[in-house]
Amino acid sequence: MKYFDVIVKHAETICHYIEPRSKTITLTVNNSIVDVVIGDMLWHPTDMEGQTRENALSLFKRKEDGSYLVEITKSKQFLLATHYVRRGMSFAMAADAIHDAKEVCDIPKLGTYSDYLVASYARVACALLIKHISQVLCSKWVFLVAFDASIYRPSANLLG
Repeated sequence: MKYFDVIVKHAETICHYIEPRSKTITLTVNNSIVDVVIGDMLWHPTDMEGQTRENALSLFKRKEDGSYLVEITKSKQFLLATHYVRRGMSFAMAADAIHDAKEVCDIPKLGTYSDYLVASYARVACALLIKHISQVLCSKWVFLVAFDASIYRPSANLLG
């Protein structure tokens, strides 16, 4: 009976060995997106409760060519945080929800988190989305297809 009364740590269970490892997410973002949009427009010292700009942009590492590299080693934590924020949770609520998921599901690999980290993840997600939007806007054929398709739409009857 004493053998079964021993508390088994997660690292000693089979789940520890068969859980999928978190892959590193590596992104490259244009310097203008990080410097202007994320660094200037989405960060203001009066809104950050003492957080510095350098700390807020700590996930963005400048490369030699001027662009920024983002490496997220805890991809599951990043995905949870961005999913929670996308559903309308505040940064603090998302951090609490990650804590709940870690405790309830017994997943210590989710690591440490805070509302500042969730905010940093949200900045990375915004930078990535803005990058994709800029790539679409730079593709001229997208607009040509849209304009070409517009001639086949029936015209709107303004009188009724």
